This record gives sequence, structure tokens and C-alpha cells, in this order.
Amino acid sequence: EPPAKDHPFRKLPNVIMTPHIAGLANTGLKRIGKFVTDELKRYLNGESLKGEVKSEQLKILA
Repeated sequence: EPPAKDHPFRKLPNVIMTPHIAGLANTGLKRIGKFVTDELKRYLNGESLKGEVKSEQLKILA
């Protein structure tokens, strides 16, 4: 790391390369955990989900 200057990923128009500092921090992990538990509660209560992903979106998501 980082990938070589001639690495094929560097030429792809749909790739954004970032350093590790773009990763999650501890507070980010806590927020994700809360989001997941809140979504689960919504699902179990028959409510609509805030983070729902439609099947047609799957082909364009990373």
C-alpha cells in the first residue's frame, strides 16, 4: 500500500482511492450500531426503514 502507480484500479472511472484515514472512527462504529438497532426495531414494529435498499439499487452499490 499504496497501490503501484500503474495499478489498473487507478484507471477505472468508478473508483475513488482514499488513504486509511477515510475509515471509521470509534464514534462512527457506535453510530452504525445505533442505526442498525433502530432499523431492527422499526422492522419488528412494521414501520418503514430509513436505510432500505431496493433490489434494483444493488447492482450500482459498492
